[in-house]
Amino acid sequence: MCISRPEDFFISEDVSAEITALSRWENFPQAM
Repeated sequence: MCISRPEDFFISEDVSAEITALSRWENFPQAM
């Protein structure tokens, strides 16, 4: 798992938000 910004890693307490972000990045190449 790649953490673009350390702030996101420490601030992100919502697991669902992380899963949503990961799913978006996984679907990003397909969207293009």
